[in-house]
Amino acid sequence: MGKNLFSYLEKIAPVPLLKFLIVYLSIFVASPFFALADQHRLLQENINVAILPCSDVVKTYEQYQPLVSYLSAELAHETSLVVLKSVQELSGLLKQNKVQFVLHGPHSYIELAEFYSRQSLVKSLTPEGADTSSALIITRTDANIFRLEDLKGKSIELGRTTSGLKWLAARLLLKQAGIDINKDLSFYAQGGCCTDIILDVYFNKFDAGVICQHGLTEITDEKIDMSQLKVLAQTPPMHNIVFAANRSVSTALIKKTVDALLALDPQNPDHQKILHKAECGGFAKTTDDHYNSLRTKIKELGDL
Repeated sequence: MGKNLFSYLEKIAPVPLLKFLIVYLSIFVASPFFALADQHRLLQENINVAILPCSDVVKTYEQYQPLVSYLSAELAHETSLVVLKSVQELSGLLKQNKVQFVLHGPHSYIELAEFYSRQSLVKSLTPEGADTSSALIITRTDANIFRLEDLKGKSIELGRTTSGLKWLAARLLLKQAGIDINKDLSFYAQGGCCTDIILDVYFNKFDAGVICQHGLTEITDEKIDMSQLKVLAQTPPMHNIVFAANRSVSTALIKKTVDALLALDPQNPDHQKILHKAECGGFAKTTDDHYNSLRTKIKELGDL
């Protein structure tokens, strides 16, 4: 039919008009197909949610994959969890717009704040509904350690640099006690999950260790006598994990994603499973100004 139409036009229309009509009809007929092809291409592109783990990669993946699967369903778009090793690696991917959303500690957010949309910021809540958490410094009960100052000349296992609690909060507390981890300790190391750090202290690999507040409840091995461990100190409250969107992400996608996170209800049985796995009690909106006091503390440590 299309061929007959063009043959008819050749007979009745002048050449310039004929060319115009052919081009116009070609565009008119083909445009829907081009649009469908472009939409199909977009649907094939993943939305990537990156996370900087405070413990090992496997545990982090198990912890946050249900949340990312939930977002994938809510957004009706393939969404992938990307577990990264460092702030530098994340920075590179943000610059290339290969990561759309990020879950990370507050200090990592502050370091990378220039990459994010200020309208996208969401903070995680504890199961009790608080927006801050603390870390614990533990030792053995038979260790000759009774105050933070007694850690001078001793060894300690901290968390990864990506951990707001086991790295940043612990260093801030030690600094208040006059302890520089690079000068005043026999040595320090950076461990992974709380369970491993607890066992390292229990078996005398380190004089002390830093764990999350809930860490002591994670040991289920009956062969481990938890009465042999004591809490030496608790860090001041630290902001929980921050969710942020790359500033290249559209306003519509940011809104849809943020709304999905805020809709997670700990009273909903299905949502409860997701939140329990992620060790949080839900999400709430926040602002960049909320982290100004922490910026000052980080600068005092020389990390900014």
